[in-house]
Amino acid sequence: IHPRALLGRQRTVSKASMASATLKPPQLSGKRIAEQRLPNRASCRGARLAVRASGADKEVVRLGVPGTGRGGVVKETFRFTLREPNDEYGLKPVYAKEEFECRTVGAKLVALTLPRPLGIVFEEKLVADGDSRVPAVVVDELVEGGNALASGLLQVGDILRATTAVFKTRGKVDELSYFNNPPPEIAQKVLMVADGQPFNRVMAAIVSNGDPIDSPGGPVDVEAVSMVLERPAQ
Repeated sequence: IHPRALLGRQRTVSKASMASATLKPPQLSGKRIAEQRLPNRASCRGARLAVRASGADKEVVRLGVPGTGRGGVVKETFRFTLREPNDEYGLKPVYAKEEFECRTVGAKLVALTLPRPLGIVFEEKLVADGDSRVPAVVVDELVEGGNALASGLLQVGDILRATTAVFKTRGKVDELSYFNNPPPEIAQKVLMVADGQPFNRVMAAIVSNGDPIDSPGGPVDVEAVSMVLERPAQ
């Protein structure tokens, strides 16, 4: 079986917002390209410094020390920063905390924050999960000239476990108030766990980072995407 034919897998590249070179769609059946443009060389040269200076140490951090899960696999908890504090508008920071357990012994978890555009080709593949195999979203290629490749933090074969995204949600109100005056939808950064999610939904979540988030001062562009990936044992 051709490796790209398994499960009728789809292929996509993370969305880009600034570019000078056009990415030609690969000649693959049933593949969907979500990113068709790449950053210019100048922005790529600065990507590695940008990631190391303001990446995983700020937007997504490990909490505590790694633990041990079922069968001796690594288990870790990460905290994602979804909103920075803003004293001008009296806004407190918003965090999301999630625990992840590796699927196989010897695998490790990688947390990072990458500036957009990412330049990652994802593909749905079967991966080991204990004694079974399950579909997952896997890094299939790092696009030449993209920020992911320039960062040096990702590898082909890394399994996406979670990503930040931009979703529209409504504020919490009581039932009577909701029907009389429903709260408006607000675009905000959220954490999406990729485990068990349909491939298209995960890709849509990554692409949603191209949408601005709402803030008291007006729409704000999302400059970076935070992820947790699992790196199988070599």
